[in-house]
Amino acid sequence: MSNSGFKHYVAISILLTLSILISIIMGEGLLRILFDPIDYLQAQLIPDDILGHRVNSYRYDSWGFRNKAVPASVKVVAIGDSQTYSISTTASDSWPGKLQKLTGQDVYNLSLGGYGPVQYYHLLKERAFQLNPSLVIVGLYFGNDILDAYNIVYTRDYWRHLRRPGFATRVEPSGQISRPATPRGPKFLGRIRNWLAENSILYRVSVFSFGNVFQFLEVKYSHSTIDPDITILENKESQIRTAFRSSEELRALDLQDDKVQEGLRLTRQLFREMHDLCSQRGIEFLVVLIPIKESVFEEYIRENRTIRNSNVISHLLATGREISRMMKSYFNEDGITYIDVLPDLQRALPTTNPYPRNLDNHLNPNGNEIVARAIQKHLKRS
Repeated sequence: MSNSGFKHYVAISILLTLSILISIIMGEGLLRILFDPIDYLQAQLIPDDILGHRVNSYRYDSWGFRNKAVPASVKVVAIGDSQTYSISTTASDSWPGKLQKLTGQDVYNLSLGGYGPVQYYHLLKERAFQLNPSLVIVGLYFGNDILDAYNIVYTRDYWRHLRRPGFATRVEPSGQISRPATPRGPKFLGRIRNWLAENSILYRVSVFSFGNVFQFLEVKYSHSTIDPDITILENKESQIRTAFRSSEELRALDLQDDKVQEGLRLTRQLFREMHDLCSQRGIEFLVVLIPIKESVFEEYIRENRTIRNSNVISHLLATGREISRMMKSYFNEDGITYIDVLPDLQRALPTTNPYPRNLDNHLNPNGNEIVARAIQKHLKRS
């Protein structure tokens, strides 16, 4: 290649690169006009002495939650963790967002990923009652809420009054109390993708629109080849494709672990107190029992020896059933109204898949629609 030809090639390459960058910037700018950032951009978190962490973002309302604004009053307040926040969908496709569409009543979403029963109790007292709701709905996620209750009580001095006298706190060598990791595999260009998820609407729109198939291929041909804890479920007859990391779920629900037992005690105590606080104010209190992902797919993975980690999955399913039985027994004894959405989610299969096709254990828009309709059905009856 001659010198002039090389210069021409470089010039064309630079021009093409600049054109792509300008198109991306213009596309991002246009989407920021067309779409609300709370629907797409993930929360940026900072430490908090009481809640453990909170949102540090101009994109959310003045309280730091995923709503357009803090209303003077509202009919329904939903409190929960990432399942209620709905990290895998837009805000309008969360189950509180779906419930608002179905009922025509305003629903304020007072939730954030990583929260648990302790935060729910605090937010009910400090925030929810300010909105004068007639109904408070708390999403109890079996996957990690129980261990989350233990973790914050035994790591934050603000909550030390909830600790059981004489209980031996077990701390990991790192100095942090153990907790299951978020069930996600290593990601190609992980840091860049995480940054884009927090800052680019264009990226998040692309993920919501086209990411489902690519995410399954990534977990099947990349993650599962290097992580033996990952289980792939691909039922071609039923067109079901998803993945699990059940060993982490099991660690968070292990009833032989004294941390989980203490978490159960705390969870029951806090839900009973939330119920009593609402009753004193004439507010209806409702708990939505959100199951672990494996329980929803139990028909396809129970005693299925053709999939990896079948013994772990069988143990997890049995533990999940026992945790569900115990919580229902507690709520029945304490007079707390609850909805178990597991049967509704199970019945949706295989026609409708309520989860993404990867390791993500958060409900997709279809799953949130099912939860919202179950709540609507209960409200009509009551």
